[in-house]
Amino acid sequence: MTFFSALGSVTLGIRFWLVLVVVVSSSPLLAFTAYTLHALYQARAESLIVQLTERTRSAANAIDLRIDIGLSSLTTLASAEAAQRRDLPALYRHAQMVARETPGVMTIVLLDRAGNQLFSSREPFGAPLPPTEAPDSVERVFATGQPASSGVYTGAISKRQVVAIGVPVTIDGAVAYCLRMIVPVEVFATVLDGLHLPHDWVVALVDATQRTIAISHMKQESAGTAVPPDLAAALRRGERDLITFAAPDGTEISAAIVAVPRTDWVVLIGVATRALREPLDQTVAALAIGIALVLTMALACALVLSGVLGRQFTALVRASRDFARTGSLPAYGAAVREVVEIGRTLIQASRREQEIKDALVDALSTQRELSNRLTSARCDSLTGLPGRGLFLELVELLRRDAAGARKPLALAVMLLDLDGFKAVNDRFGHARGDEVLRQTAEILRHILRDRDACGRLGGDEFVVCISAPAEEIEAVAEVIAARIVTMVGQLGEGLGCSVGVALWPPGQGDIAAALHRADQAMYRAKQNGKNRFRLATDADDGSDEDQVPLTS
Repeated sequence: MTFFSALGSVTLGIRFWLVLVVVVSSSPLLAFTAYTLHALYQARAESLIVQLTERTRSAANAIDLRIDIGLSSLTTLASAEAAQRRDLPALYRHAQMVARETPGVMTIVLLDRAGNQLFSSREPFGAPLPPTEAPDSVERVFATGQPASSGVYTGAISKRQVVAIGVPVTIDGAVAYCLRMIVPVEVFATVLDGLHLPHDWVVALVDATQRTIAISHMKQESAGTAVPPDLAAALRRGERDLITFAAPDGTEISAAIVAVPRTDWVVLIGVATRALREPLDQTVAALAIGIALVLTMALACALVLSGVLGRQFTALVRASRDFARTGSLPAYGAAVREVVEIGRTLIQASRREQEIKDALVDALSTQRELSNRLTSARCDSLTGLPGRGLFLELVELLRRDAAGARKPLALAVMLLDLDGFKAVNDRFGHARGDEVLRQTAEILRHILRDRDACGRLGGDEFVVCISAPAEEIEAVAEVIAARIVTMVGQLGEGLGCSVGVALWPPGQGDIAAALHRADQAMYRAKQNGKNRFRLATDADDGSDEDQVPLTS
């Protein structure tokens, strides 16, 4: 069963249907909008990635430009006449001048092939100098005859974090010396800060050993620190362009990586992935809210229109009810032709319904009157107890219930006759006798349970039928019979009663036989002194072993 066929099988309000029309008709637009939002999100994300990569490439070019200034100065110094004549004092003086005039240069050092420092522009010529730091880059200069850059290290004299840029001094076609420019890392941090990136973007310059040379907004202790493990692993694998890695605090970072020309350094610009996506999420959220508002407006319009139609239907129903109540058609207006047609049909149906209701009311009234008369005729007018016929019907219902019970039930029938009733009538009059009969009826109602039956057979004779589990019926009957005898005896004026009790197991005889046996037992009780009850047996020989005398 499809969704629409299932809807056709239920009854729903007109508002629901109008809202459903709006939702269903808007579904293609919503689907297209969702696709457009997704495509827009992807396009904006790709645009941000391109922007991140381009800014990283610009940062790498800025670092390369700063290195080029130093390389130009070193290359000019290496080709100077003093260098070619191996005039080290003159070359030393020339190096001091270049170091003073080149911004950001800490010192210029001359090294031989063994890596010994021949002079440092910061120290007097001929002064003893410490061993060379980061000798691997010096070895590359002598091996390749090309400029080489070192990783970040701590200068032996300055005790600051620095990097070295070296160029070969070629004499007669062979590399004789290595001129090395020592630059503090703060120079490159200044270059990175000058890029004016967004405040939540971080740009870093990293050497070949995956240690930080400089970083934007750099603190002194940041230089020389190792990058996060995920980033270090990516750099060792030679990954470039866009990567993601986890920061030390667990934040996911998206970063673009670009190599710095003529060095083994890389520049990366990283931004928290969440921050990178936040503008996109805000844009999508704004569009989604706008779409939700449009859909809400459409639903609101549908609800307003459904309210108008609903009021017309309400007026139609009210008019139909008024017609059914007054018999005249009240005036009402409707703007929908179908509503008018439905109104006419409803009014006709309402008229027919009212006719049927009137007939049913008359029939029910007649039935209740006949039922009341029948009940009054079948009940004793003095005590209100059922008469013989109604009592027998109640006993039959009790017998059926006992037969259908999950636990076997048996019945017991009791026939009781008042002792001393005639004397009360003769002595105190019939009014007192009638009162005694009513009191006896109240005693039976008080003692018996709701499911038990009792009645008045006539005169001062009453009858009772009870039910109980088969193994308990005899004990229950004796208790009830004893209470009846006791309470009737408490009425005073010499009154008492004799009760005959006959057990009626399931499937053994009928009510007439049980009443006969109870009647015989009652007369046996009277013959043996009255004011007692007697339990009838199948072989009732008139002995007194089953009778119990009770005195008031």
